[in-house]
Amino acid sequence: MKCGLPYLVEEVTKQARIIYQAESDKLFIFRCFANHKEYEKWYKSYK
Repeated sequence: MKCGLPYLVEEVTKQARIIYQAESDKLFIFRCFANHKEYEKWYKSYK
């Protein structure tokens, strides 16, 4: 978990990312980002 966020981040490609949370045998996908700018904007909203 990055910087205290309750989510995990997985890089799908160099720019695309998936934000998810894993609990027991379930995987919850919260957001998908097509590029790094979208991800940075979302990430900075938590600071």
